[in-house]
Amino acid sequence: MDKSYTTLSKQSERTVLVAEAFGLGLDAERRFQVLNNLQVDLRPGDVCYVVGDSGGGKSTLLRLLQEQIRKAGIFGEVIDEKSLAISEEEILIEGAGDTFEEALSNLCQAGLGDAYLFIRKFSELSDGQRYRYRIAKMFHSGAKVMVFDEFLSTLDRDTAKAVAYCLQKIARRERKTLLVATTHEDLLEDLNPSIAIRKEFGSAARIEYRNPTPALKHRCSLTEGITITESGREAYEQLSEFHYRAGLPSTTRKIFAMQRNGRIIGIIAYSASPLASSGRSKFLGYAPSSVEVNRDFLRISRVVIHPKYRSLGLGARLVRETLPLCRSRHVETFAVMARFNPFFEHGGMTRVEYESDSVQQARAILQRVGVDFRSVNQLSDKEYGRVVEELAKARPHFALASVYGHEHKLSKEGLLKDLQDRSFTKRVLAELAIESEEKAYFIWRNSAL
Repeated sequence: MDKSYTTLSKQSERTVLVAEAFGLGLDAERRFQVLNNLQVDLRPGDVCYVVGDSGGGKSTLLRLLQEQIRKAGIFGEVIDEKSLAISEEEILIEGAGDTFEEALSNLCQAGLGDAYLFIRKFSELSDGQRYRYRIAKMFHSGAKVMVFDEFLSTLDRDTAKAVAYCLQKIARRERKTLLVATTHEDLLEDLNPSIAIRKEFGSAARIEYRNPTPALKHRCSLTEGITITESGREAYEQLSEFHYRAGLPSTTRKIFAMQRNGRIIGIIAYSASPLASSGRSKFLGYAPSSVEVNRDFLRISRVVIHPKYRSLGLGARLVRETLPLCRSRHVETFAVMARFNPFFEHGGMTRVEYESDSVQQARAILQRVGVDFRSVNQLSDKEYGRVVEELAKARPHFALASVYGHEHKLSKEGLLKDLQDRSFTKRVLAELAIESEEKAYFIWRNSAL
C-alpha cells in the first residue's frame, strides 16, 4: 500500500507573511508520504490492531486495508461501524435480529443480556452499552469483516478492555475478520490480535505478526485478582438494580459475592427448590418426595453481573466455583435467559430438555384473563372485577408463591381480598407473564456427597 498527499497553499495576506518570514514558496506543491510500499499479510479471520498517535495515518491505513479486502474477493462483505444506521429511538430488541430469538442471542453475545436493556431505546444507553449494541448490530448484518476506527476512544479503560475482549471473542467464534484503529495502546492483551501495526508519523509503520492466545485459554485482564466469598443480603442489594426481579426470594439459603479491587461485581443466590419440577423428574427418572427435595435440593435463584463486566465468562465462573460450596446433593435452576446464554452449562450444569406444565398453565390463565399486567390501571371497575374473578378461580400457586415469598395457602376468599389491590394484581400478572415464557432447566449433582 502506498499513499501520499500533495498540498498547494492558497495565497492570502497572512500566508504571504509566513512565506516571507520562513522562506517558503507558496506556488510550490509539497508531498507528504503517509504509506510507502507497506505490505500487510492479512487473512480471513485475522484480528488486526492498528495503533498510533492522532494524525499519524491510522485512519488512512484502515481505509486502504478495507479497499484491498474488497478487491481480494475472499473475505466477504465488509461493514464499517460508522456506516451503521441506528435511530436514537430504536428499541434494542427490535433492531438486533430478524426474530425475537435471534435478537436475544445477538444482544446476549454482545454483553447486553439484561431484560430491562432489551426494551430500552438506543438514546437511553451509556457509551459502553452503545458500543455493545453496535457490535450486536454488526453481527446481525451478517458481514464477515468488521471495521472500527477510533476504537473505544470515548470509553473508560476498564469498559474498553471488557468490550474489546467481548468483540474479539465473538469474532473468532464466528470466524470473522476484525480491523480496529485507535490511539490507545492498552488493549493488546484483551483484543489478543494476530496482527499489531504501530503507525508512526510520516510513512513509517512497524508490523508484528503474533501467535494469539488460544480462545479457550484467553482470559480478559479484568478477571485477574477476583475473589468469591460467602456473603449476605446487604451484598446483593449493591447489584439488585441490575436484575429485572430486584428482590431476593424469602427462601434464600446462600449468597456468594464476587469482588474485584474491593468492589462487588457479581452475586449468586441459592434458594429452596420448588416441590415439583418436570425437568427434575425427567433427569432423575422419578419424582422425589417433598422431604427429599427440601433435604437434597437447592435452586440458583439469582445470578447478577455488573454491566461493565458482562460477557467475560464471570457468570459461568460464579456458578462453577460456588456449586460445591453449597454442600447440597443437587442444585438446579430454571431460566429464560439460559436459552440464549449458555453460562450455566459452562459452569458445569447439565441441561435437560422437557415440556413444562407450569408454562402451559400460565399461558392458559393469561389467555382467560385477557389482560396484560401493564394495562391493569387502565381497566374499568367492571373489567377489573372480571380479572379478579378469573385469578381467584385459577389460584396460580407458582405465581402467588413468588409474590408472597412462600407457598401460597390462602383461601379463595383471602386471595379475593388481596386482589382488590391493583398493584398486587399487577404483580401476580407479571409473575404469570414470566412463568409463561419457556425456560431451560439445568441441574448439577454433587459427586462428593
